[in-house]
Amino acid sequence: MPNHELESTEPEVGYEIEHGHAAHTDAELLDQSQLNAQSLVLATFEAIGDDQELLDCMVDRIAATFAKAWDTDREWQPAEVLDSLLTNFRSFGGIVDSHEPEGDTPSAVVSDLPSPYLCEILEVSQAQFLPMLSICERLARSLGWELEWSHDADAGQINLRVRKLA
Repeated sequence: MPNHELESTEPEVGYEIEHGHAAHTDAELLDQSQLNAQSLVLATFEAIGDDQELLDCMVDRIAATFAKAWDTDREWQPAEVLDSLLTNFRSFGGIVDSHEPEGDTPSAVVSDLPSPYLCEILEVSQAQFLPMLSICERLARSLGWELEWSHDADAGQINLRVRKLA
């Protein structure tokens, strides 16, 4: 279960400091960085619009570039793949609501990715983030595994499972 006492589901967008970059705390800068990263992803995929060919090309290229930073020569276990993805989602501002690392098909549920609050401010659908999950699918495949995911828009949650390639 997540520790919602420590994690805010509504990021702080405005701070009392009007000017003075050095006056911001590390926590404020982390919030800012996460919101900026999510905003960039949302705006990028929003700009692509309905051009499925461009979207597919972009997802493929991003996944191929990201894969270069992963050790694709070693034999990954499914729980390791899921844990790495969850680490990245958390660094992006997501909250891991549940995590079942045991068994042949580890699973997890992630929320606040993207931030519903941010989507409201930017006037974009949370679904604009879903191509990031396609990127993760391709990354998992490059490691010898399959990532299955579903998005529950009403609950604001992403369900993830890693299993052997079919």
